[in-house]
Amino acid sequence: MSLIQRAIQVGYQLRVYFTEDVFHPANVVLRNILGPGDSLPARRALVVLDEALAAA
Repeated sequence: MSLIQRAIQVGYQLRVYFTEDVFHPANVVLRNILGPGDSLPARRALVVLDEALAAA
């Protein structure tokens, strides 16, 4: 059996946004991130809550 082994680098850009009341209608941060998707590729967002915030 033959084997070809190569190292590759993959570039990835990560954006982190900090905001308050992200789901409030007046807060446009989430809307601007996800955008209208008409001519853009599908966008996704990951919302992370810690235990203290979830308890509040």
